[in-house]
Amino acid sequence: MTTEKWTDGTDSFIQKSLFDAHTVLIAIADNTPIALVVGEQTVVGRLTGENITAVAIGISDNNIVQIDHATATDNDYAKFTAAGLEGRSFSEVLADLSGQAGAAFDWNGQNLTNTGTITAQTSVWHHEHDLFATSLNPGASGATRTAPDSNTIGGWQLNAAGETLNFEAHMEAEWDASSDLIINAWWEVNVDNTGGAGGDTVDLQLVVRYKGEGETAIKTQTVEVATTVGASARYKQFKTTFTIDYDAANNVIDSLDVLSFALNLETDTSEVH
Repeated sequence: MTTEKWTDGTDSFIQKSLFDAHTVLIAIADNTPIALVVGEQTVVGRLTGENITAVAIGISDNNIVQIDHATATDNDYAKFTAAGLEGRSFSEVLADLSGQAGAAFDWNGQNLTNTGTITAQTSVWHHEHDLFATSLNPGASGATRTAPDSNTIGGWQLNAAGETLNFEAHMEAEWDASSDLIINAWWEVNVDNTGGAGGDTVDLQLVVRYKGEGETAIKTQTVEVATTVGASARYKQFKTTFTIDYDAANNVIDSLDVLSFALNLETDTSEVH
């Protein structure tokens, strides 16, 4: 090889005039060297089933990907940019997926299926229990059991002072002992109150008594909730929600406690009975 030409003896040569800046010599067939100009953002290489060529650097099909991040570090995740790959930390990945860089994660309304055990330090969901209520004095001196028909779903009727429904529950070991109890009661208006006032209410009172294994003293909480029914027609259905404070002063609810509930209609404050 000289400064003027490339030669393999006396049979052939390549003039230096063929080699502009950024040109390399390649051969894609025997004894046929050719010049290849290597443009910016390309690398000389050979793809599967292809000849030697200048392979583009980028993020399209058959491109070579380069790192597009000055501070990518060990244990980063990779994210495509317009020019290649950048490193993303754990918190940045969370932010990319959910819009939040902290511990909270938003599934954006998608379902979580085929899971194993989901655990957390505090409550993740409410465990619903259907509690069967009964009257200790059914009939004239207590709540009356009514049958379902075309107007009502039936059930226990409370329409006089002193009528009470009783039911029980047990706090499970899986409960985190750091979340309030929610008691939902669904009921229907007993009378036609279409001529009533818009602010008429039905006031229900729930007394909760409870204690744990080995305890002697009963702990108690009483919650009264007024639900506005207004000028409601008879049989219109409503829901009353009672929130029982899990850490009420001197009346803390503990895991495995047994609870007894007494529900009654407060006839002295209810406009509708």
